[in-house]
Amino acid sequence: MTTGNTVVTRRRWLRTVALAGAGLLASACQPKVVEKPVKETVVVEKVVRETAIPPTKPAPRPSVSISLCTHDVQTVVDCHARHIQWYQEQHPNVQISQVFYPTKDMVQKLVVGWSAGVGDTVCGIYGPWLPTFVKGGYLDPAPPHVVDFVTQDFFEVNIKGGTIDGKLYTIVEEIGCPLPLYNKDVWAEAGIPEEELPETYEQLVSLLPRLDRPGIQAICNMPEGLFQIVNWTTVLLAYGGRVLNDTFTRAAFNSPAGLEATRVHRRLTPKESDYKMFLAGKCGMLWFGPWCRPWWSNPKMNVKVGPPLRGPAGRVHANCQWDYVVNAHATPEQKEAAWDYAMFVSTKQAQIIFWKEVGHMPRSKSAYEDPVLKKDAFPQSFAQYLPETENYYAPIPEWEPIEKSIIAGLERLTAGEIVEEQFLSETEKKVNDILAGK
Repeated sequence: MTTGNTVVTRRRWLRTVALAGAGLLASACQPKVVEKPVKETVVVEKVVRETAIPPTKPAPRPSVSISLCTHDVQTVVDCHARHIQWYQEQHPNVQISQVFYPTKDMVQKLVVGWSAGVGDTVCGIYGPWLPTFVKGGYLDPAPPHVVDFVTQDFFEVNIKGGTIDGKLYTIVEEIGCPLPLYNKDVWAEAGIPEEELPETYEQLVSLLPRLDRPGIQAICNMPEGLFQIVNWTTVLLAYGGRVLNDTFTRAAFNSPAGLEATRVHRRLTPKESDYKMFLAGKCGMLWFGPWCRPWWSNPKMNVKVGPPLRGPAGRVHANCQWDYVVNAHATPEQKEAAWDYAMFVSTKQAQIIFWKEVGHMPRSKSAYEDPVLKKDAFPQSFAQYLPETENYYAPIPEWEPIEKSIIAGLERLTAGEIVEEQFLSETEKKVNDILAGK
C-alpha cells in the first residue's frame, strides 16, 4: 500500500507524462499491455484547464481532506495524480491523498477500513463487489445532483450496474465489453476476405477449421478465469439463456439454450490458448476489450473490431465495469468533496484523457461526439454496441462465490475433464446451494 498527499511538481508532471504510456490497465477486467508515450498530453492538459466541465455544485467551503483509492496500475495512478493537481488548483480548500492497492487485496483493505468507521473516501471498485458493500452499509447513495449527472449522459447498462434496490451508488469508472478482434491477414490467407467475416456463432464455428494450419491458431482467448465467464455469458445471452432467474433465486443456465450455448463456448475455447499468439500475428481471432488500443495502431497488425456475434436470440454481449463509490462513514464535507472529484474525473474532457493515456473507454454518450473521438474509429467500434450489452453479473451479494463456481466449472470443461451436460448439472447444484445459503 502506498499513501500520501499527492504533490505534483513540474518535474513530477513531466515524469508521469513519460510513464503514462508505459503500460495499459490491468485489472480484473484486463491484462497488461504496453503503449507508446502519449504525445497529446500537454495539449490535453490545456483543454482540461480551460474547458473542463465545472462541478455541478459549489465545492465545500471548509478545508477538507479526502483520500482516493484505486487499484495500483501505474498509468491509472499517474493519470489521477494529474487530475488531483488540476482539481486542487480549482479547489484549494480540498486536499486529496492517493491510496492504491493490488486488485486482489482491495476488498479486504476497503472492508477493514470501512468497518472501523474510517477508510478511504472515494474509491474505484469492481462492479460485482457493489452488492456486498451496499449490504454492509459501507457506501453513500449518490445525491440527487450526481444522479442527474449520471442519468443524463451515461449508458443505461452502466447506470444499471451501479444501482441496487432502486438507488444509484456509483459513477462508472471504466467499461469492459469484449468484442471479436480479427487479424484480417490470417483470415485473408485462409481465403476469407474481410467482407465475409462471420456475423453469427454458427458461421464462426463453421469457418474455424479453415483457419487452423501449421503455426496458426484459429482462435485464442485470455487465460484469466474472468474472461471465461464473460465470454460464456455472452454466448449464453445470444442463445436466449440466462445465468440466474429473474428474481436471482435459482440458477437458470441448465436449459436447452444453456446446453447449446455451452457447446458453442467450448468449441470457441481451445485447451491451449495464449493471447500472445494474436500479438505475434499467429491467431485469427481474439475476444478482447477496449484496453487493446495499442494493437489497433500497430502497423504490423491488420486488426478489425467486429460486432457482437449473433445467436438465435439476437446480438448481445456481456459487460463488466469498475465504479467510483463514496464511503458512507465520511463526514458530510468529505462526501461532498468526494462526489465532486468523482464527477470531475468523469467529465467528457477527463474521459478523453483517460482514454488516450490509460485505455479507459469513455463512459458518456456525449464524449463520442467530441471531434477527438469522432475521428478515432477504434472507440467508435466499441461505443456503437454499448446499447446491446448486459452486465454478466447479478446485483446480489452472493455473486462472488457464484462466479467462482462457474469459472471453476468452465475451466474443467475447457480442460476436457467434464462434458457440457456435467458442467451444467454440477454447477447448477453449486449455484443453487449458494443461493439457498448452504
